[in-house]
Amino acid sequence: MRVCCLLLVFAAVPSVFAQNKIAVIDLNRVMQECEAGKQLQAELDRFMETVRAEAKPRDERMRQINEELEKDLTDEQRQVLAMEFEDQKIKLKRLQDDKMKEGRQREELGLSKIEKELVPLLEKITQEEKYDLLLDISSPLIFYATDGVNITERVISRYDQDQQ
Repeated sequence: MRVCCLLLVFAAVPSVFAQNKIAVIDLNRVMQECEAGKQLQAELDRFMETVRAEAKPRDERMRQINEELEKDLTDEQRQVLAMEFEDQKIKLKRLQDDKMKEGRQREELGLSKIEKELVPLLEKITQEEKYDLLLDISSPLIFYATDGVNITERVISRYDQDQQ
């Protein structure tokens, strides 16, 4: 009896979807591959370079302290250097944490801006193409979609055109 009911349900599913026009999009890919996404990534890369440059003197000083600790030192000298090393380590960790937080905020702000610009475009494409349903394939709820229903390339192209 259960098998019969399941067969009826699955037999009815194609007729339901045949009446509706469905498309999928990979929003993560759109965000990464559109020109605004590429510019955002370049900006984030430049930011990370400045972070590395800012951290380099502290890294270098910690390396120097380690080398000095390997030398023949009095207990008092060793203790002073160990305290300085810990101080540098704490400052470096604080810098890294602060900059990582700032980097995430920059990324979220940039992605949010792109997303806000994409929503009207997606609505426009959905109306133009008369889609009844537009699904994000990067969502864990979508397991498979054929290339025929995937409009990611068109969205990237249209978004870049609209931004010029």
